[in-house]
Order: sequence, then structure tokens, then C-alpha cells
Amino acid sequence: MSNISSLFVRKVIESSERLDKPGLLRKMGLDPSAPTDVDVFVSGDDYLDLLEELAESEKGPVSFHLRAGRAMRCDDYGVLGLAFKSAPTLLESYRRMERYGQLLIGAPVYSVDVADDQVCARINREATRYGLQLSNEAAISTFWALSKEVSDHEFTPETVYYAHSSIGLTDHYERFFGCPVTFDADFNGLGVSPELAEGANKVGDNAIVEYFDQKLDSLVANTEIESSWRTPVRDEVAKVLSGGLPRKKDIAKKLGVSDRTLQRRLSSEGLSFQSVVEETQKDLAKQLLRKSKYSLVEVAFMAGFSDQSAFNRAFKRWEGETPGAYRASV
Repeated sequence: MSNISSLFVRKVIESSERLDKPGLLRKMGLDPSAPTDVDVFVSGDDYLDLLEELAESEKGPVSFHLRAGRAMRCDDYGVLGLAFKSAPTLLESYRRMERYGQLLIGAPVYSVDVADDQVCARINREATRYGLQLSNEAAISTFWALSKEVSDHEFTPETVYYAHSSIGLTDHYERFFGCPVTFDADFNGLGVSPELAEGANKVGDNAIVEYFDQKLDSLVANTEIESSWRTPVRDEVAKVLSGGLPRKKDIAKKLGVSDRTLQRRLSSEGLSFQSVVEETQKDLAKQLLRKSKYSLVEVAFMAGFSDQSAFNRAFKRWEGETPGAYRASV
């Protein structure tokens, strides 16, 4: 994961039940006595480790990350927060996060989907580990809090969407957000009515937001954004696995780079093409075993294996049990 603003680190630690908050900040390389600075960054992987550590120490349903998101305010985000607040409508606020959110988390993962029946602020980041699941949940909670702060109308979302499973806590999330929460969705997002999205913000001002946009455009132009190649490679690999294992040069061609460039960029993230392919196979196989009625032979084929015996051997190496035993246990 890319580097991430220390703002998020401080908020989740403050919202946790842990008593030694200064110790946690020092462990993350931050000075407990220093003011919060949105432009100070920490390792994204260290942040995910922190989220998982805090979740283990939480009593009852894990909610420190939701509380951290709810505690966010526009002023915490510096120039981006001011642009979000001064945008004329909620939809335009979401568009600011889409255009400039990479300044906070090192990668362009925010987007806005506008349909006739609903507007969705999305975070396009696959939860390949528990820490990312918690981070995605916190991001949606943040969208909820900032939307409530800036909208000149009573803010009530229509739906919260999470791409992961609920582990039986749907009621907990619905009480928190005050709206239906859909798990196992195709994306992570906050859905609002078009009327609410097009409604005026409290302090929206076109001239002011244009000024902040110029500042943010300059920051983006002068900031080297670290974008992970794992997700786009996984997406392309997943599309073709049913036809067998893809070649690196074919995936590179689809991504518009040479195979040597692709390997170099993956290597800079501590990855290899083979490791990403295998990771994709494993996650796809587990998803199909959990959520589909395909036979084991069909799952093996769709995950890129030529026969079920090879699939069984690989799956047992990944999970320590056969595909059939895994399906029976979930």
C-alpha cells in the first residue's frame, strides 16, 4: 500500500480503546506532542498493521475505525478539506475528493458514480487483507461525516456499500450509519439520492473553490504519486484466468507498458508477476467456493488450473486444507 497521511494514524489511535496512545504514536514514528499535519506521511503497510492491532484489542464489535471516520472534519484535511467544504454542491465536494484524494493516500482510489437513481462516492481499493477492509470502512465513515458537515440539507445516505462480508454484524453498521448497509457488494461506497447530491452546501462558493482547485492542481503536479500496480494487474489477470494462466507480456500490453517495465514496477513494490497471478488465483478460488454453486472442477478451471488435482495441491498449500474442506467450513 502507498504511504498515507499521518492524519489517519492519529485519528484511529485517538478513537481506539488503547490507553498508551503516545506509545502507539511513537511506534508509528510520530511525535505525540506535535500537532496533526496532513502533509506528514507514514508507511501504508505500517498503518494497516496498526489497524489490525487495534482491532484485536477492541472489546465488542470493532468500531474504533468507524468512530475515527466520524470524527473527521474538513479542516483536518488542509486545502483539500477547504475545497471540499466550499464546493457548491455535495456532488462537487465528492468530485474534489475524486480529483485530489491521492494527495492523502498516495493513489487515485476515490471516484464518483452518477446514476439516475443514486450518486455514489466510492473507494476503489480491494480488501486483500483485514487492515484494508478496516481502512475501506473508515473511509466510508469519513465520507459520511464530511457530507453531514458540509451539506445544507439534513444528510441521510440511502445505502452504504461494502465489497466484503459482514461476519454477522449488519445491524451494528446500520445503527451506526442510520441507513441500510449492503455487504458483498461490487464496490465500497456511500450512496445518496440525486436530490441530496445536487443540493447546495452550507458555505459553497464557486469563486473560493476555484482558488483552492488551483492550489490543489499545483500540489498534484508537483507531487510524485505512488500508485500500486498490484490492483490493475490483478484485474487483468482475473479477466483471463478461465482461459489458462496469462503471460506477463500479454498483461503488460493490456496495461500499455512493456513486460520489462511491468516487472520493474512490480519489483519496486516487492512483488513479482507470478506472485500476483497466484494471489489472484487464490482469492478468486476462495470467492467462488464461498459464494457460488460451481463444482470443484469448474472452480479449478475458472481459477486457471488445467485439472482439479493441480488445483487441490495449490489450494492445500495456500490454506492448509482441500477446496472441498474449505467450502464445507464457510
